[in-house]
Amino acid sequence: MNNDWRIMNATLDSDPDFDYENEPLHYIHPNMRIKLLHISTGKHLHSHDIRPPVSDVDFQNEVSGYGMPGFQGDANDDWIVEIAEGDTRDVESFKRLRTLRTKFRLRHMLTGCYLFSHKVKLPEWGYEQQEVTCNKNAVKENSLWYIETSEHPQLPPDAPKVNYKLPGFLGKFLELQKVMWTTNAGLTDRHAFDSRPDSWPRLRRGINFWVKDHKQIYLMGNPMIWWSSTLAVGLYALIRGLLILRQKRGFRDFDNTKVVKYDTLCSFLFIGWSLHYFPFFLMARQLFLHHYFPALYFSILLYCAIFDLVTSSLRPRVRLQVAGVLVVLAVWNFGRFAPLVYGSEWTRGRCEGARWVKSWDFSCVDFYDEYAQYSAKSMSATKDIGIGTSPAIVPPVGQGGPINGGRGGPGPLVVDEKVAQANVENLQKQNQAAAQDFAHNNGDGDVHTVIDPGRPEPGRDIFAGEGGEVKSDTLAVNSPHHEKQGGGGGGDEVGAGGEEGEGGEKEISSVNVHAVTTGTERDAAEEKERERERKEESTVARGLGGGTASTFVSTTTRYPAKEAPPHAEEVLPAKEEEEVKVEEKVEKKDEQQEPSVDTDEIEIPMGPHDEAGEAREKVAEELFGDAEDE
Repeated sequence: MNNDWRIMNATLDSDPDFDYENEPLHYIHPNMRIKLLHISTGKHLHSHDIRPPVSDVDFQNEVSGYGMPGFQGDANDDWIVEIAEGDTRDVESFKRLRTLRTKFRLRHMLTGCYLFSHKVKLPEWGYEQQEVTCNKNAVKENSLWYIETSEHPQLPPDAPKVNYKLPGFLGKFLELQKVMWTTNAGLTDRHAFDSRPDSWPRLRRGINFWVKDHKQIYLMGNPMIWWSSTLAVGLYALIRGLLILRQKRGFRDFDNTKVVKYDTLCSFLFIGWSLHYFPFFLMARQLFLHHYFPALYFSILLYCAIFDLVTSSLRPRVRLQVAGVLVVLAVWNFGRFAPLVYGSEWTRGRCEGARWVKSWDFSCVDFYDEYAQYSAKSMSATKDIGIGTSPAIVPPVGQGGPINGGRGGPGPLVVDEKVAQANVENLQKQNQAAAQDFAHNNGDGDVHTVIDPGRPEPGRDIFAGEGGEVKSDTLAVNSPHHEKQGGGGGGDEVGAGGEEGEGGEKEISSVNVHAVTTGTERDAAEEKERERERKEESTVARGLGGGTASTFVSTTTRYPAKEAPPHAEEVLPAKEEEEVKVEEKVEKKDEQQEPSVDTDEIEIPMGPHDEAGEAREKVAEELFGDAEDE
């Protein structure tokens, strides 16, 4: 229904009182002024001096539907009929419009342009249909129109019926060739992997279809079969030319039935190859290697015929052995290039070794160096990797923040083994440099703690002096040791020892600190450390050092402990006398020097066990007093 139009006489049908259904029938003659009313929408075919949406050029105007039901329209809706062609079997088709018989043009009355259509398509909003414009310089072939179906209430019952002319075999064949030729000639764009016909028999290049996951699909033929078939075509052309020359000089080679037999077979196959190959030289469109496939079939059959001719004088056993060698070579070539053609796993070394022709432009850098990397890739893609499970995931120096992709991270990480090893070596060097720098400065200035997976984070006494902001980070480190664990990492630290865990793992709270420690504070820390060792006091565990902080944001982290006395948790509520001694020593220190840390602002990080946390709070309260008491 979208193609149905009502042809109206622009001089009469503009009258709203004109009843075309009851008025006498008037045929459409040349130079008649008409309007075209779209039945579905009630709009007129309209054109004006505005550029079309796609072909935005000065010599083309827009054609659209204009108006509404009941609207009489204006002069921009008027078209002049010009009859261009008729059917010689129907004389009336030259005098008036006849369905399927008359080809006509529509000229816009005001602008003089012709209703025009071409291969340019509208966007999606136009359903990608061909654009219709009004062209002032219209090509005749693109501005011819005809009526396919016609009906009218005043048509007599005996009105002639018309239909398309049924073409014969030759007409269908010629029409098909014409359409194919026209369509292919229009494909003039260039492509990265197109090729010309002269390169096809030599297999100069293929077509790269797909590259992903260090694999690729590159279309090419079996070199042994391809080149052998091309050689067979050349040999037949050479031998056939030699036979013609010998015949001109009086030789009677064609009297031999064997020669006639093979010449008939090979000439048929050679002609089939030629008809499927040489026409491509006449085409200027983009061409690819796969256009040679029909001709390739004929060349392979010709190769078999030549083999039969050459080996016909050999004994059957020897002939079979020669055929076996050729089959082995063909299978070996197939296995050599199958990973490339079928997108299988391949290595870069094998790819480079298979580049027999320089013009083969498949990319070898896309493949892995070893086959084992493909299996490692598939395993790492299905495993959630975090710190402690992969050496390639290392926190940045001086930060130690959570690593995306670890435990609790957003998802799996893919780790390259070489990159992982390089990261581990680089991290060890950085740790050594940081340790030397810390020993040299002896705690003065900012110290950036570097975390080594598998080792506890170093620190100092959190109550020893003023420092920078304390940060807490989430890390996951699996301990390689199987010891009973108590306190955390090295340095002068204060805190409660954790309870024993199975498998040598202990959950504690980890922070990174920027510490500034004075000499007096270091002396107090050393004295307290010596007192702890002398009393084997386990209630004062290693914690964090250097600086004040208003808050701690701690998260549990698995760290292997160094050395802790056995049953550290059990000692906490038992040795009250030793705790009093430690408290007296601390009070004496406080009398000589005021503590440089405001304990009101310090919130001791809690571990994962409530009993241990309560014990640490109790010891800290007894050692340093309560802020409210002060």
